[in-house]
Amino acid sequence: MSISLRTCIVTRMRHNKSDLVRIVLHYDRVQVESKETLPGRGVYLTPKLEIFEEAIKKNKISVNLKMKRKLSKDEVENLRKEFVQVLNSKFLRNELH
Repeated sequence: MSISLRTCIVTRMRHNKSDLVRIVLHYDRVQVESKETLPGRGVYLTPKLEIFEEAIKKNKISVNLKMKRKLSKDEVENLRKEFVQVLNSKFLRNELH
């Protein structure tokens, strides 16, 4: 069985897909994916809030999702909340075990 590697759009480091957070553009809605089941164009981030903030600051999410616009302030706030929720549920839980 092969390991699926993906590249973080900020650090450019390759990691196992399950060790990254996927942000997906699905029907013109950008969202953080928690269960890796949504179709659509996706980008991957290292699971650290500072990496997310850098991606926002440098406009890397919308550019890499090939959007023809920047993320709105509301979209950024929603993504930040979703990103933190995924960090707390998926990654902190793994560290405790």
